[in-house]
Formats: sequence, C-alpha cells, structure tokens
Amino acid sequence: MPWARTVHGAATVTRLLKPAWPRGSAALAMPDLFAVITYFRARGDGFARIARIGFERDDEPGKPFSARGLKAWYEAEMQRRRSTGTASGKRR
Repeated sequence: MPWARTVHGAATVTRLLKPAWPRGSAALAMPDLFAVITYFRARGDGFARIARIGFERDDEPGKPFSARGLKAWYEAEMQRRRSTGTASGKRR
C-alpha cells in the first residue's frame, strides 16, 4: 500500500485509481445460473446451502430463491434442457 505523510507528519494510506474496465469485457461475463447450481450440487451442497448465497429470481428481481424454489427451478430447467437436447441450454 502506498503511504503518504500529512502536514502534521502522520502516515496515511493514499487512494489508488482503479483501471477502467472496457465495456463488454470477458472478465465481467455473468455465468449461467444452471451451471453455477450444477457446480455446487456436484460438490455435494444441498439446495438449502446454495439458496443462502442469495440468487435472485427472474420474475421478481431483488427477491432471492428459497431452497424449495431453487430446487423446483433447477429441476424444471434440467427437464427443459433434456427435452431441447442442448447441453448449454442457450436458446438460438
């Protein structure tokens, strides 16, 4: 951390400017919610533990999924992806 001395001699931390991120950067890409839930399920985490992270619902932004709602959404999404036959689930 960079330090600076004040007029009175006390050391203080100076602020560094953060570099500007270019818009549309791949570093800021949002992962697919289904892939994130699948990752946690593969680790052995239950829906109650995953729901504590606070994933927001599409129908009501700002309101997180409950464990029961997350499980219902995940199973419906899994069924939808099986019926369409796409592994990634992206609509074309």
